[in-house]
Amino acid sequence: MIKPSNTKLERLAVQAVENEALKFNLIPNIPVGDKGISFDGDIEVMKDNGESKDSLLGKVPVQVKGNYVENFSIGKRSYPLELAHYRNFYNQNGALLFVIEINKKLETKIFYRHLLPVDLRDLIVKYGNQGTRSVELRPLSETNLYRICMLFLSESKKQAPILLENNPFKKEDFTSFRMTSLTFNPVQEETSNIYEHDFIMYGTYGNLSLPIGIARIIGEIEQLEVTVIVDGEGTKVNCELRRGPKQISILMEDSIEIKVQNTSTFEVNFIRFKSIVTQLKLLPILKAIFTGKKVEFTELQASIDGGKPKDKELIADIDDLYQLFVKLQNTFLILNIDESTEFIDEGERFIKNANSFISLVIDHDVTQLNIEYQPELVAGFILIDFAGIKFTFFLSPNTSIINGFSKDLITRNTCLVVEDESYPASPYIKLSKEGLALSQNLDLKIIKESFDLIEPFANEHVFTFTNGFCLNCIGAYEISGNKEFLELANYIYAKYENGLNENSRLIIRINQLQVNYRLNKALTNSEENELIELKMSSSNEEVLFCTSVLLSSRTEAQFFFNKLNSEIQTYYKNLPIYNLYLNIDTSEK
Repeated sequence: MIKPSNTKLERLAVQAVENEALKFNLIPNIPVGDKGISFDGDIEVMKDNGESKDSLLGKVPVQVKGNYVENFSIGKRSYPLELAHYRNFYNQNGALLFVIEINKKLETKIFYRHLLPVDLRDLIVKYGNQGTRSVELRPLSETNLYRICMLFLSESKKQAPILLENNPFKKEDFTSFRMTSLTFNPVQEETSNIYEHDFIMYGTYGNLSLPIGIARIIGEIEQLEVTVIVDGEGTKVNCELRRGPKQISILMEDSIEIKVQNTSTFEVNFIRFKSIVTQLKLLPILKAIFTGKKVEFTELQASIDGGKPKDKELIADIDDLYQLFVKLQNTFLILNIDESTEFIDEGERFIKNANSFISLVIDHDVTQLNIEYQPELVAGFILIDFAGIKFTFFLSPNTSIINGFSKDLITRNTCLVVEDESYPASPYIKLSKEGLALSQNLDLKIIKESFDLIEPFANEHVFTFTNGFCLNCIGAYEISGNKEFLELANYIYAKYENGLNENSRLIIRINQLQVNYRLNKALTNSEENELIELKMSSSNEEVLFCTSVLLSSRTEAQFFFNKLNSEIQTYYKNLPIYNLYLNIDTSEK
């Protein structure tokens, strides 16, 4: 058969649309031959079949294209239009595009596309310099003409070009978002694949809903606890499930990702070494997969038929990795660290650094430290970082290293030597505020016991170091926000009974009050009265500065601070009381 003329194709195309319209409360006004610029006519949408003025819901502008084909397209198809048409559609608040395929038997198949302002603006902005641009159309058989006309009327009202061009809001300004699709329908099989449909995004601000753009879903994310079964044994695993158009991705415990195409085609990737607990749970599952065992994910109703890896050494590598985490588990047990503590992954360095850390803790191998060790080095605390976790160790002159919060450390005879005199002391008087605040192996009970074994305020010499440690406790609170450090300082200060000079007693009391101020965000009336009496009876400018700070008097605190000499000012700037001074509310009491 000879291909029909363009005029006949046009008549057949218009007739096909009109025939569909007659099935519903629709009145097509699509003349043949006498067309306007970019628009072939419109379809009037009625709420009933009365065709009265009161029945009219609105008019849908249309463009109809006839397309001769040997065979009808299966599924979706595309069609090119000049950008000038898209601009004209945009200026008129959109149009409904129909492409009617016509075969040699003069049979027809209708395809459609909503061209609404959000979609049109995106096309114009992205492809405005091109002469033509193709758009994707869907077969009308998936839905019906009345439904797509009603959707056009509903959505076009919400997408006036003035809203798109004069939107004063940024995405972060909106309180919520919603998406709607003109083609997605999960009830019908042909339209149920969510990845094949465009969604219009709206941002909500108060009662106002504004169009933002067009989005297409590339995957679904679901988080759930899954029972993974290997050899009849189930293990609970937290999973993030990502469903895409071609594959499923299972991210187990934020650590190991399995990308599944089907039960026998999969890919495994290590994302991170999250924690000891995680790896000891997941590595046996991984080994089962690579030794050909069937692994079931019950809640996902999915399974993987394991297979042999291309790398023949992979199974041995998994076994070695498992043993590495068993050893790390022992080190954490020694250091009294929760084995679920998360690592900040160090990538390729992780395994090397893990082995060094194990040697340090298990074998007390100081050569693993990144310092030049000297036998005559004075004993002291060192802060070590492994995989983003900080640990405090105690290094002795006899080349031994132990957990900084070990019972063994506080039972040693630790002494403070001043002017050839030796005084029993807690080893923690040499622990910095950073060592307190950052150490994951911190044990406050051990620290308290160390001070229980001595007289922390036995004389002025011991007082100086004990007070310094209490100030470090306050400093550790300022770093971490952990109130237990304040309670530790109060615990130690409460051990003072008598024997110190008046100045030392004043220091203890002022520091107790600044601890209370931090703990309770305020002082009691009796504590404030105590400070006022102290302030009235003292001429010591340091005391006057501290009492003014604790009474929240910025002007007076500043006055007395300025009277201190520069050396003492520098000293105070490194003390916790100075931070309180900097943060006094400008609205004074």
